[in-house]
Amino acid sequence: MNKYVVVETDLEYIRDYYGVPAELGGRVAFKGRQGQITGAQGPHILIRLDGEEISRPYHPTWELIYT
Repeated sequence: MNKYVVVETDLEYIRDYYGVPAELGGRVAFKGRQGQITGAQGPHILIRLDGEEISRPYHPTWELIYT
């Protein structure tokens, strides 16, 4: 299975289950820092905060603002 299909399936689950607008490439703010959604890992969203080199997992509703 293509990894992009898996990522989109995980993001679809996150959107449906948590009721958030999580989209690949979408922008978010976490504790005042801006970042971009780079994927999903099970029930977590992978976000690369601006200025960072790697993506880290975040809970879809914990202190995230979808911009």
